[in-house]
Amino acid sequence: MASLQDKTVLVVGGTNGIGRAAAKRAVQEGAAVIIGGRTPDTLQRAMEDTRAHETRLVDATDPASIASFAESLPAIDHVVLTVSTSAAGLGVTVDMASMPIDAAHAFLAGKFWGQYRLAQAVLPKVAETGSITFTSGAAIRRSLPGHTIVAANNAAIEAAARQLAKEIAPIRVNTISPGLTETRAYDHLGADARQEFFERVTAGQPIARPGTPDEIADGYLFAMSSTFLTGVVIDVDGGFVVQ
Repeated sequence: MASLQDKTVLVVGGTNGIGRAAAKRAVQEGAAVIIGGRTPDTLQRAMEDTRAHETRLVDATDPASIASFAESLPAIDHVVLTVSTSAAGLGVTVDMASMPIDAAHAFLAGKFWGQYRLAQAVLPKVAETGSITFTSGAAIRRSLPGHTIVAANNAAIEAAARQLAKEIAPIRVNTISPGLTETRAYDHLGADARQEFFERVTAGQPIARPGTPDEIADGYLFAMSSTFLTGVVIDVDGGFVVQ
């Protein structure tokens, strides 16, 4: 395992949840971490919590914002991309007959295209000995009601990352696929409904509970530090894939 000491790590989507946990872990490992995010307030809170080296504003749905952001960056060793939009908030966790297509496009624009565009823009800054780590999700592993668009989005990310592992080698490219995780993405459900949802989804898992952002962050640390790892998807999901 290669050390992250004195390496420069860029985490886009690092203001909350899994991204913030990954940024904090990288700082603890001695990296100089740059966090990218959409709003000054959340960036400031993330910087205070993680003790990141610096923060940069970027809107992953805006090509002009991405281009400006990438141009401003120094040389980068490792890139972690956790940007997404809320599937539930957009109303795309429904069956096909009820699917709002405009909202489905917005979800793809936020997660797949956001991560892909960011990777494309920052690629000239990434060291040949470095890595890019994308984020998909466990919805691709099993059939879940109302998750066609979520699964398709995750599948697109994983397929693109596998191709890129060959295309941009020797830069390493991997994907982390988190299982159900306790993040703010489910706050809209309310406390009781959130708990019922967590219990229902994880009931058949070998580890029958949702993960924490810190537990998912371990996967990103491994992907960055393991110098013989590329072109793979790492499932950090409590056994969701085998239930």
